[in-house]
Amino acid sequence: MAFHIPKIEYLNDTTTGDVASGSGTITNVADIEKVQVGMDVAGLGIPAGAKVGSLGASSFTLADGVLGTGNNVGATLTVQHTISFDYPPQEPKGERLTGKGTESDSISGKRQTSTTFVEGRRTPVLSFLSPAIWLLVREFMISHALYGRTFRYYDDKLSVDYIEYELENRVFDPEKIASRAANEFVWRVPVTMRRAL
Repeated sequence: MAFHIPKIEYLNDTTTGDVASGSGTITNVADIEKVQVGMDVAGLGIPAGAKVGSLGASSFTLADGVLGTGNNVGATLTVQHTISFDYPPQEPKGERLTGKGTESDSISGKRQTSTTFVEGRRTPVLSFLSPAIWLLVREFMISHALYGRTFRYYDDKLSVDYIEYELENRVFDPEKIASRAANEFVWRVPVTMRRAL
């Protein structure tokens, strides 16, 4: 039995820019404020797996010497931060659904229920995080999730299907579970996520 390994995406957005074959610089980016160093970037003429290496006033350069493979003026560019995990989470239960609303007893003694929305909640424990993945998770928590912003959670990092969640209690409570080298540890991070259906 195979276990699915998740991934998280956040700050998903689109803009446009000019891609040139043989060049690692994307120019005339319409909205450079949406782009951050380290983001994944995809678009026509940009090789799969490309990341943003550095930013200019209205341009950015692809990391690791990646070059454009085609000439495309005004190409649609998709950008986001991605955390791709190495191991499945510890999650004995799936998403728990709860009706949210009010209940009251009427004069006749019958209970009256008014459900305003249904809430989905799940509590995966992201475990065996290497130092590199730990740093990505920590940055995600500090710069995004703890502010109550939503993110995409993929149960399987190879899937295109995701659910958009936010943190339930805005708590980041990591635990060191093993030592790898001097000042390097393997981490475990419990996460409680919620969404309104």
